[in-house]
Amino acid sequence: MTFTTPNEYALESRSLSYNVPRMLVCSILPPMHLNAFSTLNITHFAIRCGFGVVSIETPGKMDVEMLEMQKENLNNDLAKRIVSLEDSDKELVQEILSSTGASSHMRCVLKKL
Repeated sequence: MTFTTPNEYALESRSLSYNVPRMLVCSILPPMHLNAFSTLNITHFAIRCGFGVVSIETPGKMDVEMLEMQKENLNNDLAKRIVSLEDSDKELVQEILSSTGASSHMRCVLKKL
């Protein structure tokens, strides 16, 4: 079974106050998504339903444009610094976020046990 879900630990969602802009980052607007999940949540649900986790990846990219539009709502200095970077440096940040599991969506692959 393969599915995608918003990543609770995405930098975008953690950089905004818990309000409508944060919800927009995670696409938590029915009927798209109702919740964001962590790797721990997914692993717990998988085990309870008789599945094993094959992989959980965060291959996506940060929505820098969305952060730029919400500059006044940013609640962490790292996000403020990212939106002020040159484009080439923003690409490096994108690579780091993807490789460290901090991008906005997770791709989950489960296997029935």
